[in-house]
Amino acid sequence: MNLLNKVLDNSIIFSFDVNGFNRHAKQFENTDLDSSLNGQAALITGANSGIGFATATELMRKGCHVVMVSRNEERANIAAQSLKELAPEGSVEFRIADISNLETVAKLAGTNLPALSILIHNAGDMLENLQRTNEGHETITATHVLGPFLLTMELRKRGLIQGSEEKPTRIIFVSSGGMYSQPLHVDTLKVPDEPYDGMVHYAQTKRAQVVLAQAMHEKLKAKYIHCFSMHPGWVDTPAVRRAMPGFYRATRRILRNPDQGADTIIWLSVAPISKLKPNGGFYFDREVAPIHLLNKTQRLGDEA
Repeated sequence: MNLLNKVLDNSIIFSFDVNGFNRHAKQFENTDLDSSLNGQAALITGANSGIGFATATELMRKGCHVVMVSRNEERANIAAQSLKELAPEGSVEFRIADISNLETVAKLAGTNLPALSILIHNAGDMLENLQRTNEGHETITATHVLGPFLLTMELRKRGLIQGSEEKPTRIIFVSSGGMYSQPLHVDTLKVPDEPYDGMVHYAQTKRAQVVLAQAMHEKLKAKYIHCFSMHPGWVDTPAVRRAMPGFYRATRRILRNPDQGADTIIWLSVAPISKLKPNGGFYFDREVAPIHLLNKTQRLGDEA
């Protein structure tokens, strides 16, 4: 069976899809999720739908107070009301902010937020054409890399993420399996290759999230702040339907649902810290995953 699992995982399609999740889930230890989050708070960007909403639901069911960050007040309000009904064990509030706008991100960190035990960088987007923010940054780079980095540092500066040896704060970047197709070239994050390919640039920024999480873990672990990254596999979300209609049509029967996509995020949020790797790490289906699958994405000094 181990050999069969290895063959199927190497195929990607039978690993990233719902069949891969069901196969991997047979090895999950359900007791890993037994922890209560009563008295703890989490901030989740992009939480009004899809994986972010599923994550918020499960954390609230464990008693967590969730701060949702959304770009749209109407959608945020609807999502918050749904969460209160689905997970009355916890509580929820929301903030309106566009993570691609750095001025807005800095203001967000100063909006009377609670001290956070969990910070989940889930907001994401994909664009067909090159766009820049009003601050001059490529929009997807700003959404996936610049905004999350600034938000983390601003929260840290304000003392809102402070871990302890007994309860380290956990920061989680929701990356994508698409990052396996691209190496990290920092210059292209600022000035994308021409002609602009939204899917390629998306994958490059998702690779950057994994590298950023590693770097931040090294910087913050002495303060008991642990940074992780993960990818959820192929998940049926509104964003996938909108941004990748061809992919969705071809794979819709084998996509994971948002709860399955959120599983590893929840596990990283609540599992005993002894179950997680001391160097942070990149995870898929509750296991450390390789950072590279293709030789073309590796550069000298990269971790294999």
